[in-house]
Amino acid sequence: MAGLSFWRQEALAAAWAAEQDGDMRLSDIGEFGFIRRIARGRRAGRSVVLGLGDDAAAVRVGAGKLLLVTCDPVIEGIHFDATATDEQIGWKAMMRNVSDLAAMGGAPRWAVVSAALPRDFPLRRALAIQRGLDRAAKRCGVEIVGGDTARSRSGIQITVTALGDVASRKMVTRAGARPGHALLVTGALGGSRARKHRTFTPRMAEARFLAERGWASAMMDLSDGLASDLERLRERSGVGFEVFADKIPISAAARRGNASREARVRCAMEDGEDYELVFTTPPAKVARLRRAWARRFPLALTQIGVARPRAFGIRVTNAGARAGAKLMVAARNDHFLRNVREGRAEFHLRGRRRSGCRA
Repeated sequence: MAGLSFWRQEALAAAWAAEQDGDMRLSDIGEFGFIRRIARGRRAGRSVVLGLGDDAAAVRVGAGKLLLVTCDPVIEGIHFDATATDEQIGWKAMMRNVSDLAAMGGAPRWAVVSAALPRDFPLRRALAIQRGLDRAAKRCGVEIVGGDTARSRSGIQITVTALGDVASRKMVTRAGARPGHALLVTGALGGSRARKHRTFTPRMAEARFLAERGWASAMMDLSDGLASDLERLRERSGVGFEVFADKIPISAAARRGNASREARVRCAMEDGEDYELVFTTPPAKVARLRRAWARRFPLALTQIGVARPRAFGIRVTNAGARAGAKLMVAARNDHFLRNVREGRAEFHLRGRRRSGCRA
């Protein structure tokens, strides 16, 4: 268990014990433990280039061309609440899937949509959700080509399966980071609590630029928060990460809601659903990338850290300072973990433990 945080070692030990007793629950292993269990021993067919474990699956469909496929739901009470408009529900359902395709350097093309709604759901509201889906699809160049409807016993569930394509040599996965590579992020973090996640537009042009020009060695979109998503990037690439707390770009919403620097950093790390891009690039490319990016995009691009050997884990430090305490990545947005410790990420900045995130 080298390289695992203390809480993760405890969680795995508890899960192993539960499995021996035949009483394991999803809350024992979490969402990504469940995914690992599904993937265990699974063999991909010859046409499958990339299966479980990335932003999308990749299937070979012709010489030099890959089909990308991803599927994500939005569920009432989990991904949105009663304050979201119906059009926002449809918009988010489409855009979070398009964001996955973009993160691999792909161009979104088609989508199928499944809607589960209560029998007495107002028609005007159902049509408003569809308008949100249609507006998002049009914005991204996606054609909705089919789907299904079903009755829900309670609440709204919209599931989009999005398909796109990418040249096989241009696809970027989560597995290409190497020790010494710079860690960068687009935009600012910590805006989800100000409801950015209801109206965001995926970084499609930016992701294609990074992929097609060969700037990104590994990349993913930030859907579950920087702390959680870096753990996934670390696992796929087999590296660690040092994150410079004073370099993290913090959104205006997170600054307004948090007086202390430590609380702002926590908000930026934990908030989730930023839908920005986090990626790595070799250090020799950073200066040229910055110049090329500034000529092309008004969006901020910030180096927030560096990849380290796997045993380093994930640590949050001040830039240029010696490495601080390991970040106890908590999978804050994991759908199944129940342990309170597994709903937090602990930082040590300037030797003091801080918590809290308000926006």
